[in-house]
Amino acid sequence: MASVAGQRISLLAGAHYTTAKWGIIGLTKHIAEEYGPHEVRANAVCPGPTETARIEDLVHSEQREQIAAEDIALGRWGQPEDIGFAVAFLASRMASFVTGTTLTIDGGFTIR
Repeated sequence: MASVAGQRISLLAGAHYTTAKWGIIGLTKHIAEEYGPHEVRANAVCPGPTETARIEDLVHSEQREQIAAEDIALGRWGQPEDIGFAVAFLASRMASFVTGTTLTIDGGFTIR
């Protein structure tokens, strides 16, 4: 599990968090390359703004609404199940030819 912070920088955490998420993406690619011949798939999931208890503690509801309207193309924050559905897809046979990639689940946050 990475984060959109692994594709840009973290807006709520420090450099240590961003560095860790970039590292996860690099490790994912290395594992995919090294273990692909053994039929091991490795992919990183990069969630964007997701409404969790931690976010509710850190970001006031009016501020979350403003971020959704101004910064997220779909106009809403992600829900934990949005991330879970993507993880379930990657773990399924439907993704049997997917490896070494990052799946960004951010409602369009990183395109703006």
